[in-house]
Amino acid sequence: MGYSEMGIAMGKLFNARSALRRALIAGSAAFAGLAIPSTAQATVQVGPADTVSPCTNFTFSVAIIACAGGYSDNLLQSSLTDPTGIAALVALGAPGTGIFLGPKLQGLNSETGVINFSTFLTGMTVFGMHAGGAGDGDQGTFFFRFDAGAGVDVITVTDRLNSNSTGLSNAALFQTAAVPEPGTWAMMLLGFGAMGVTMRRRRRTQDLLQVA
Repeated sequence: MGYSEMGIAMGKLFNARSALRRALIAGSAAFAGLAIPSTAQATVQVGPADTVSPCTNFTFSVAIIACAGGYSDNLLQSSLTDPTGIAALVALGAPGTGIFLGPKLQGLNSETGVINFSTFLTGMTVFGMHAGGAGDGDQGTFFFRFDAGAGVDVITVTDRLNSNSTGLSNAALFQTAAVPEPGTWAMMLLGFGAMGVTMRRRRRTQDLLQVA
C-alpha cells in the first residue's frame, strides 16, 4: 500500500470514528434530555388514550419522564395481561411480557403514597400502580417511566391533581435498565479507536509481507 493509499485509509478511519463519536454524544445527550422535572405539566403521556383520570395528574418524588394511563379498574393482577396495559408498557420502552420483576406491592397507604419495592433501582425504570378515584376520576391503573440514575430505593406520590389523597393501593415493577454513564461512552470510544488502530497495523503488516 502506497503512502497516498495509506493516507486515504487513515482519513476514512478518522471520519468513521468522528461519526461514531458524534452519534454516541448525541445519544448521551438524548438520555440526559429525558430528565424532565417531576411536575404534572412536564410529564409526557404516551400509549393508548386514558379512560379515567390522566396519569399526568400525579406528581412524584422522582422526575417522571413519561406515563401511560389511567385505564379503568386494576390491571395489576398476578401479572399484566390486559392488551391496553401491554401496549402502555411497550410505549414506555418496557418489554411487553407483563411479568412483574418482583412481588406486587398490595395494600399501600393511599394517604402517604409511599412505594418501596425493597429493590435498589438504577437507570431507566418502569413501574405501574393502581389508585382509587380520590376526587379526580374513577379508579384506574397508571404506568410511569423515570431515570433512577445511580440508585433510588423509595418512590413517593407527592401530589394528585384536585385531590387530598393519592388513592394508591398497589404497585408493580416492570423494568430496570441501567443507562450508560458518560464515562462508559468514553471507554467505548477508546475501545473502538484501539480496534481501528490494531486492524490498520495488521493490514499494513500483511501488505508489507506480500510486497516482500
